[in-house]
Amino acid sequence: CERERNPMRLQPLNTMDWQEGGRILVVDDEVDFARGLCRLISAEFPDVECVCAASGHEALAELSARGADLLITDLRMPGMDGISLLKRALELTPNMAAVVLTAYGAIETAVEAVKLDAYDFLTKPVETSVLYCVVLRGLERSRLTRENARLRELLETGGPALIGESPSMVRLRSSAVSYTHLT
Repeated sequence: CERERNPMRLQPLNTMDWQEGGRILVVDDEVDFARGLCRLISAEFPDVECVCAASGHEALAELSARGADLLITDLRMPGMDGISLLKRALELTPNMAAVVLTAYGAIETAVEAVKLDAYDFLTKPVETSVLYCVVLRGLERSRLTRENARLRELLETGGPALIGESPSMVRLRSSAVSYTHLT
């Protein structure tokens, strides 16, 4: 998704290939802006559920109830700002990717957000091609982080030596189990 850096160099981004599903939470006190982002994302990623929250507290309630794979939050909001939300949201959902969005592109704030484990930092207005790239990479990062955690748990708990869920791996695993029962 290098396209946002050099649009002439790479093939067009094919976000429609994203078939994994997922859930995105967009948080902005400007509700119309959040809904607009959700509409853009939903049109480009039809298998992804996109929901909005108008405040940090509403977002935390949504994350507690249903989780998310990607959080896109505004930086400046009344009550709980985006940085505070980021800290608390990643405590609740550590495998979630997070993006901070703001109309105020201060480098210090971007650095602080990244230090808190934000995946990316975008400035308003957001170019749709850049938004799509960030969403695609964020969803993929979240998926890979979850997969990594699952594999680590398998290794730590002495799970199966053969890892994989493809039909051929399932057949191989059942053949190995059948063979061990014969000996």
